[in-house]
Amino acid sequence: MSERKTDEMGRYLAEGGGYLDEDGNHLSGCCIYKDTLAMQHKDAFATFKKLFEKVRPARVVEVGTSHGGLTLNLRDTLNDLGLHNSPMKTFEVLKVDSHKKIQETPGIELIYDNIFSGSYLEIQRPELVVPFIESEGTSIVLCDGGAKRYEFQLLAPYLKSGDIIMAHDYSPNLEYFKAHIMNKTWDWLEIDDTHIDEVCQSQNLQPFMQEDFLPVVWVCRQKA
Repeated sequence: MSERKTDEMGRYLAEGGGYLDEDGNHLSGCCIYKDTLAMQHKDAFATFKKLFEKVRPARVVEVGTSHGGLTLNLRDTLNDLGLHNSPMKTFEVLKVDSHKKIQETPGIELIYDNIFSGSYLEIQRPELVVPFIESEGTSIVLCDGGAKRYEFQLLAPYLKSGDIIMAHDYSPNLEYFKAHIMNKTWDWLEIDDTHIDEVCQSQNLQPFMQEDFLPVVWVCRQKA
């Protein structure tokens, strides 16, 4: 263990780039769904299905489509649960070839727009997302773009009672990340409780299914 190369956080480095787990295996940070990359832990799909079964959302907002594997999985999960009329909006700034599959899938609207200001101080295109979130029925908002903590902070005030907001690459704190996640299942940390405590308190956001989502590095909060 002591001979392994590590970075400043103590993550085990592979010689060709990327990270290793404690057994020396690569931690890829992705899996495949329908031949499409999903930047998720492989167990995330089943966990989201459990959430959808419990909440039966009226709509889903995703910030950060990436290649689109999670997007396609969530659409299929909605359909499998009979929620064909629950639309999805997914926002991305970079176009990739795999987006063609998303654009051809009914029930998904892919929008190439950041929607946030460059400084992440405000939502600069609120008309694209706020009325959608505020519509009747339970909304689920997924923050998985380039600035997850700010996406969470800016979108949370538009939730209704019962709505859910989530963010990826999460750990409650750095200590928990190093003890239970890093070099084990995931090696990326972009948001912790210090980034969202204030908005959770002001918006009355309570932990929801957090014991299920923590192993797949998502924070999950529901507006009371």
